[in-house]
Amino acid sequence: MDMNKPWTKLNPTPPFVLESDRQIIDGYNSNPRTCKNHKIQTELYPEPFLGKPNVNVILLNLNPGFSDDDAEFHQRNDYFIEQARKNLTHQSDYGFYLLDPRINKSPGYNWWSKRLRTLIEACGQKNVAQNIFCIEFFPYHSTNFKKIETLESQKYSFQLINKAIKRNAIVILMRGRRPWIKSVPHLETYSRCFLLKNPRCAYI
Repeated sequence: MDMNKPWTKLNPTPPFVLESDRQIIDGYNSNPRTCKNHKIQTELYPEPFLGKPNVNVILLNLNPGFSDDDAEFHQRNDYFIEQARKNLTHQSDYGFYLLDPRINKSPGYNWWSKRLRTLIEACGQKNVAQNIFCIEFFPYHSTNFKKIETLESQKYSFQLINKAIKRNAIVILMRGRRPWIKSVPHLETYSRCFLLKNPRCAYI
């Protein structure tokens, strides 16, 4: 896999799964022991990250969630689809595209605008969208997170974090402390890595 731009290889039509990830994803979803809430929703665009990667505030989250309303935007909202695909190559027009007011009815906008509300009130929404970058530990949508075998595509995200550490960026661990530190060991001793008081709420 090209570690510079792995997500350029994503199919233009569903299922939205990188070929390098397909065997693990298909095997997991077809396993009769995989419950509905843990099933990976391959009809939605993956969100391995949000925003532009070279900023100095990095948020580490666990996985993109899923609700029934997501399909309306991922499958039928042309502007959302355009920005979701641009996001995969760090080219979204608004930066952190789930803060874009043009998609303010989407579940993703609702979730992130609440979690970042204090920061938005202090700095302005566009300013926040241009100056924070979020990396999801697992790039595909599901109602609830369950750790499975590491995907090839995750290596690119881990690479982005190591680059952020090298440039001395602030890293905020929102959710998933254990899997993040296991995958990126430098986080455990990195002096500019901070934990939220309550990861269950994950408010910044």
